[in-house]
Amino acid sequence: MMNAKLKLPRSMKIDKAKRICKLYSTGEYTIATCCKAEGIEYNTFQGWAQPNLSEEDIKNEGYRRGFVHEVHVLYKKALINNEINFKALLRDAAREGLLDRARGTVHTETHLKVKYDSNGNAISTVIRKIEKYLPPDTNILIFLANCLRIFEYHDDRLNCVIDL
Repeated sequence: MMNAKLKLPRSMKIDKAKRICKLYSTGEYTIATCCKAEGIEYNTFQGWAQPNLSEEDIKNEGYRRGFVHEVHVLYKKALINNEINFKALLRDAAREGLLDRARGTVHTETHLKVKYDSNGNAISTVIRKIEKYLPPDTNILIFLANCLRIFEYHDDRLNCVIDL
């Protein structure tokens, strides 16, 4: 027996699209993974949204079958929000990474030894835990100093910048 696809009513399409667009707007996921999370195929969602349509195409009814104007508008807004939020997440992650490298970090390594009992089951035991310190990375410090210009001295009386 073949699997028949159910045709969703317009209100259900809009509800699903709202959830997909809300998730996509966070900037953490692709539109395909958001569709999958809602149980909608990516191509189906693209058929509802048809994001490449211009306002003129919509006025002239130059859209394909399955187009839902409300979904189109939701997706256009979600695209903008996704871009803004993705860049913010990326900026924050880069800042955290640079700060960790500039400050130096401490992490713990755990060494395990695996023994087997008489039944052949693996039993892991901790041999030792070692704390390792990674000192600040001088290349990162130089990069940050150049980017932030922290070694510039501004003399307002002379109206000039002096590099130290």
